[in-house]
Amino acid sequence: MLRLPNVVMLLGIGCLIACASSDTTAPTSELETFVLQPGPHQGKDVWVTSVFSYQDDFGVNDSSLQVGGWGDFYTSLIVIDSLSLLAMPRNATSAKLSLTSYSRGDQSSPVGIDVRSIFGQWDENTGWYSPRPPSQSIRQISAPSAGSIATIDVTSEYNSWIAAPNNRQGLELFPTGNNNQFTVFRSSDFLEVANARPKWEINFSPSVPPLRLKLPLPSGKSWQVSTEIGSRDCQTNDQQLPSHIGANHFSIDFAPVSETGIAESDIRVLAAADGYALQPVASDPNNGNYVVIDHDGDGNPATGYTTRYLHLKRFDPSLKSGPIKQGTPIGTMGNTGTTNVHLHIGVRYNNDGSPSQEPLKYVTMEGLHLVQYMTECQNGNRTRYYPSTNTAR
Repeated sequence: MLRLPNVVMLLGIGCLIACASSDTTAPTSELETFVLQPGPHQGKDVWVTSVFSYQDDFGVNDSSLQVGGWGDFYTSLIVIDSLSLLAMPRNATSAKLSLTSYSRGDQSSPVGIDVRSIFGQWDENTGWYSPRPPSQSIRQISAPSAGSIATIDVTSEYNSWIAAPNNRQGLELFPTGNNNQFTVFRSSDFLEVANARPKWEINFSPSVPPLRLKLPLPSGKSWQVSTEIGSRDCQTNDQQLPSHIGANHFSIDFAPVSETGIAESDIRVLAAADGYALQPVASDPNNGNYVVIDHDGDGNPATGYTTRYLHLKRFDPSLKSGPIKQGTPIGTMGNTGTTNVHLHIGVRYNNDGSPSQEPLKYVTMEGLHLVQYMTECQNGNRTRYYPSTNTAR
């Protein structure tokens, strides 16, 4: 199981502001750090060779990224997947890719890497080098020693991918030598130590003050994510649920399961930040019993940030319209308007939760940006849990 503090460590959080605070008025002139460290379901990386055929020429999508060769050439490809890219901020002041190297366990020596920008289509599962997509050298890095971190500046490439996502084909890591020379890195499919997976770190200046949330479930436990933003779930692949795409893209489902792995009942749902409760006793066939909280204080859901808490079993008896504090109980996790018991929390800006709303990419919950709330499965079971520090008032 993955749980905090491991989760925070594995994501390499470098938040420069007190992210867990309910303060929503942080100055936008301060630089923020966005970190993405994909797991097996989200990551897109693969290695191939120029001579040998692996997996019917599909390339090798395993726990490593190999670069080098001994007469032939081993190359690796890596890119930010399109769904994650939708949730990442524009106009990075800097962006870097960090890779963890390790020993290949033979007599080979490490090799330097020619980093190339790819201009053709490739896929982890359907092959890429027949015909080989074109690429162009953009920079080189020296041979890293085993156990070290290799860092690649990808600022211009990242900003280009954000500006034109359809042209985003990622990077090829090509060896500068192939005389029994190999450098190997952990890939996004490496299960043993999640913090060793490839890490994308983006520095940016938010255009509006970010919203700081706490996880809307009781503190002292870590809770399981069942659906990520954009409707992705490692158990069912990308689902395209209407409740998690379009205007609901920035929505996360939490299952009634803590890190014990045992489903719990009558779990209290708490306000994720200070605000104004707009609809404390609302209900409809799709959302079930739900609450909307406005976080800019004007009581107007069409302006600024709002959070939405759906499918409540029942409302808290003390809940009413008006000012509300972070940690205030608003109801109990349920399945009204749906089938399975879970909490759906959606975040909107100007009453829109789609990727076109740039401020939603700045929102943090317990110090993590929303796209960092990922599912991960082993043997068909979800294994990722995220901690709450939200204390009921």
